[in-house]
Amino acid sequence: MVRNGLYKFNAANDLGFTALMAASLNGHTATVEWLLSQGVEIERKNKFGHTALHIAVTEGYMGVVKTLLAQDAEVAEEIAKAAQAKGWARMVSILQGLAS
Repeated sequence: MVRNGLYKFNAANDLGFTALMAASLNGHTATVEWLLSQGVEIERKNKFGHTALHIAVTEGYMGVVKTLLAQDAEVAEEIAKAAQAKGWARMVSILQGLAS
């Protein structure tokens, strides 16, 4: 996991979860910000086809969602639908305005 003194933050577990996805899953906004500053892959998908943004939306972590969006995370239509299914109107309006 360590090469030339630097961690490989894009490494994934058996389910394809990276450090960014784990931080997003648990609502750790500061960790997400730090990982992004280290150049992690923001659009990487796990084995379920979910990105860190999708995970943060599904869990309802608005701070993480805003952080990822500020770094130009891609908003797919299914991500906005995930928020809508949870009944999170504010998040839905933000995501629908950005959906491609």
